[in-house]
Amino acid sequence: MEENFYMTNRQKLLFMVQEIHKRGYEKLRVIPSLSPSGLSWRCLFIVDTKKEEFIASNWIYKHEKEDSSKEIRLTAKELADLFIGENIEFINNCKGENEEYTRWYSQMLNQLRKDELPYAFADRETEEGFWHTSKGNKIKTLPEVTTTIIKSALFGVAVGDALGVPVEFNSRETLSKNPVTDMIGYGTYNLPAGTWSDDSSLTFCLAEALTQDFDLDTIGKNLVRWYHKNFWTARGNVFDVGVTTRHAISRLANGENRNWQAVQMKAKVEMARLCECSLCFFTYLTNQSTNATTLQKKYHH
Repeated sequence: MEENFYMTNRQKLLFMVQEIHKRGYEKLRVIPSLSPSGLSWRCLFIVDTKKEEFIASNWIYKHEKEDSSKEIRLTAKELADLFIGENIEFINNCKGENEEYTRWYSQMLNQLRKDELPYAFADRETEEGFWHTSKGNKIKTLPEVTTTIIKSALFGVAVGDALGVPVEFNSRETLSKNPVTDMIGYGTYNLPAGTWSDDSSLTFCLAEALTQDFDLDTIGKNLVRWYHKNFWTARGNVFDVGVTTRHAISRLANGENRNWQAVQMKAKVEMARLCECSLCFFTYLTNQSTNATTLQKKYHH
């Protein structure tokens, strides 16, 4: 009886993606699924910005010469050459780094057995956080909020902050005439370009504390380290510390009201921004919404 290579060919498609990643197109992602009947495997390629997509299962079908009982003789590397040559516009959008995804993708491939295919969803309910496979196995997926996204958000805080530090206290009219279009230095505090303020420092203090767990004492100690030992400062010095912040940290350092003094550091807008950036990731990844909600309520009220 002639062997049917339907599963073999489609698994080779997945290994082709690994070869494409190795060539620097790490923004290419894969979304496998099943047809409503459950008899057909589908595969969508997307760019991690989710602005571009390509139906890869149709592409591999075309190269089977409409006969899935025949094995595609090309290796994964040769298929990668073919795909890139035929789809240059799409593949150029995939250029760039995404180490976290490519590492997870390689691990996912290593879990597949011969002729086993994964699927991310189907008409029937699938368990959140896992891909299921054609052989009844489960593969843990990459979390939607990854360390890459968290780092990007924290970098965004620092970049936006550093852009604003040199022009702090300038009027709207002045900034309208002289908008900030690049990273500049000196200005208000006479500090080099790229220097962030206490807004970023306190955000980083909170974020680092939350990598251990939600513990107000740890958060408070980080804030004291910032004020007294320049912890998480841009250039080894603390500047422009507000009266409320200075007074609160001094009381905290003296052991007064440890439970909540740590979160009463800043004016309302600044603390809200600090909480929303770091705490939203913490609550998503740990489901400890009660603690985070309590922190924000204690601050706001």
